[in-house]
Amino acid sequence: MAQNRNMLITAALAIIIVIAIGIYAYTTFFTANETPSDENNDTNETILTIQYLGYNYTYTLSDLEEFEAETGLGRYIKTKLLPDTVVLGESYNYTGVSILTLLEDINVSFNDYLLNVTATDSWTTSYTMNQTNGIVDVYDEQGNVTHNGSALMIVAYKEDGSYYSEIDPDEEIGPVRIAFIGENTPITSSSLWAKMVASIEIVELIKA
Repeated sequence: MAQNRNMLITAALAIIIVIAIGIYAYTTFFTANETPSDENNDTNETILTIQYLGYNYTYTLSDLEEFEAETGLGRYIKTKLLPDTVVLGESYNYTGVSILTLLEDINVSFNDYLLNVTATDSWTTSYTMNQTNGIVDVYDEQGNVTHNGSALMIVAYKEDGSYYSEIDPDEEIGPVRIAFIGENTPITSSSLWAKMVASIEIVELIKA
């Protein structure tokens, strides 16, 4: 009888141990994955890489938001289809970081340079140092150049107060884009605007 009782106690202890292990495994491996922390992971993923002097400087959304935010209206002229006929993009309020702030953050010291921007779909475009300093053509609604040099180039992560991840779940624009903003809603060439920006390479220009 004593032997049977010991066997029952041993079996009961074994069952308790198995149940305890199961509860621990569930709370450790499954419940953790169900927490809302996943919603915050996006802010900790690298969304922009700047390449300078052989180094890669990576930025998350949280990193970009730590810089002074630049906010303003911007608009672009898409194309001149026919004489005296233009197509204009809509005016939106953009929020982001000045490109000059990012260049200062990594201590860019080139006397002259190009910024080669690459999008997530491998599309590329380049900007001169003058363009990064806001020296660009500004148009009126008829497509005529009115003046030069009054738009701020930013890496935008918000449009009309919403993150691109919120208004663009298919990532056809974001998570960041190049935009030009300023007083009186400057209209700049669509060739200066870049969406789906993934990386920026800084290339030194050496004058002969």
